[in-house]
Amino acid sequence: MSEKGLDDRDLAILSVLEEDSRIPWARIAKLLGVSEATIYLRVKRLQELGILEGFTIRVNPYKLGFNSIVFVLVSVGADSLDNARREIPKIKYVAEVHETTGPYQFLVKILAPNHVEAAESIDAIAAVKGVKDINTIYSMRTLLEHSNIVSRYIEWSGRARA
Repeated sequence: MSEKGLDDRDLAILSVLEEDSRIPWARIAKLLGVSEATIYLRVKRLQELGILEGFTIRVNPYKLGFNSIVFVLVSVGADSLDNARREIPKIKYVAEVHETTGPYQFLVKILAPNHVEAAESIDAIAAVKGVKDINTIYSMRTLLEHSNIVSRYIEWSGRARA
């Protein structure tokens, strides 16, 4: 077991689920050479530990018409942090909000249908009470997204695949 309570079999299960969260337990069991009950119990434990937060799908934003990806760095006055935490996530087309260190307190990802609507979201961010400065970065091309974190964890930690 690692410091996170994961052994190589847990990582293998997570890796399979990360590729296809709809795969039946029986198929995972066959792939890993264990019983279906083992898979069920381990998945349940991974959920209880909060390591496995849910089962989801990946959607291509471009196929939904979100053709404009913009990252916005937002600087906020110290007395307005709570307000910004509440208000920025409510803005149309805001897909992600990360609290950061350094001169900017937030990194915001906007997924909008076009540059005009992205600009409206940027204007709405700038209008949030307490926002002092913003810096926008338009994404020209996505090179890596939806990285399989379990596979990368295995690679980065030097652990072998089960």
